[in-house]
Amino acid sequence: MDKRNQQAYAKAAEENKTSTKIIRNTGSNGDDYYIKPYENVVVVYNSASWTQDLFLPRVAEAKGMILHIVVPDYGGGGTIYDNGDTLADWSDLNMNADNEYATLRCTGRQWIVLKSDM
Repeated sequence: MDKRNQQAYAKAAEENKTSTKIIRNTGSNGDDYYIKPYENVVVVYNSASWTQDLFLPRVAEAKGMILHIVVPDYGGGGTIYDNGDTLADWSDLNMNADNEYATLRCTGRQWIVLKSDM
């Protein structure tokens, strides 16, 4: 985790608040977005035919994290990937319909899907 992310994570933890990231992908295929360990809620808005791929934080940096990902407007969809460091079986989550969501938890060794409509 780089110094900037460490500072932001420490500040959010100190204030005991969650951080929400809103991604508005309206003009072209989205760049890959790497979720930060302090972003507990990620909302993705896609316009038609455009995609947005998300990468979960590394498990070593996100131990104990509970993450909510919401896709209120499907548009072109996308995929949620781990960073290849989950020790157990991981299946990528595909965003392909309106109002999809996933709640995930990091054990420090793997990401677990607690609840999902993807």
